[in-house]
Amino acid sequence: MDTENPFRRGCFYSKPIRMKEAQTQILLSPASLYNGKQQLPGTLILTDEHLLFTFDDFSQSHLNLQIPINEIEQVEEFLIFNISRNGLKITSKDGHLDLFVLNDPAVFRKAIVRLA
Repeated sequence: MDTENPFRRGCFYSKPIRMKEAQTQILLSPASLYNGKQQLPGTLILTDEHLLFTFDDFSQSHLNLQIPINEIEQVEEFLIFNISRNGLKITSKDGHLDLFVLNDPAVFRKAIVRLA
């Protein structure tokens, strides 16, 4: 599985993120996109239709990661450096995975499972 390139599934969207009116923001948390070695800081946003990640370091760009909820195959927590269970692994139906580091991944995992 490709965890080396955190940008492989990035999509371009206007800043600030303009969600369709039908979408409801459920959770929002500071987080980092993680490739096993490096972390890119940003914000993880869960809506009723998507999991969105906006990059802090690219705040003036249109770069954001968007994963449709209906494309998520599996959601699980994982250990960071075999010490702390602050990792959230999202596996898509097409086999791609995205790793995030955040303070309370269990809250996001439970909310995503309820939506999926």
